[in-house]
Amino acid sequence: MEDPKLDFTGDNPGAVRHGNFINYYQFHPASERIQKLPLDIWTHPSSDKIVCLDVGCNTGELTVELLRFLQANLRTANEKIPKIHMVGVDLDPVLISRANEQFTAVESIEFKTLDVMKEDSLSHLESVAAKHGCARFAAVFLMSVTMWVHLTHGDKAFHLFLKNTANLAEKWVIIESQPWKCYRNAQRRLISSGARGFELYSKLTVKGVQIPKFVEKVLCDECGMKKIFETDPTKWNRTICIYEKY
Repeated sequence: MEDPKLDFTGDNPGAVRHGNFINYYQFHPASERIQKLPLDIWTHPSSDKIVCLDVGCNTGELTVELLRFLQANLRTANEKIPKIHMVGVDLDPVLISRANEQFTAVESIEFKTLDVMKEDSLSHLESVAAKHGCARFAAVFLMSVTMWVHLTHGDKAFHLFLKNTANLAEKWVIIESQPWKCYRNAQRRLISSGARGFELYSKLTVKGVQIPKFVEKVLCDECGMKKIFETDPTKWNRTICIYEKY
């Protein structure tokens, strides 16, 4: 049976394999997550143009809000306002099509279909940044994305994904991680829908409270970053951690 992708009804967000819910922002609104971000840490050395990346952008609502947030709060070291371009990528072409339809009037943003776990994705994203005159993305956002990578591809691929993300980032990596309860729910929903569950779910060795510690260890110990901020939990019990290169 093909994996279902259900419209959000009541308290049930449906069952998906990659986090590509059809009506995601009906049950996880962008506004609440933006409100959790600090206002006073966004200082960038560039005085010209920067480009940022939102991985797993879905239909783009949060991507647009992130762009507007950075436009309002990011400054250069000499207090100038740089031109900011935002790139949103998602592996689901239907969701990207919706994003492009909804936000055609929003300047300085683009949406692309891209599976970041494909072998050529890193070089492709580097070329996207280069197209805008940047070697890397000033900020890379992973907002409720890491669980889907971890569940679908396993511990080793998750590790590599975090390292690749850090390599793409010039200054910041911003991660909103899902707690282990979300892993269990994602597995349960797939099986209850009649689809096969995540085959690697039972083989994960990084689980539970180990997950945020693992993320921090990889980014800080292996990638030359430090955690500079962690938000209070949202109503979904998710925190947003901001890592910065030093």
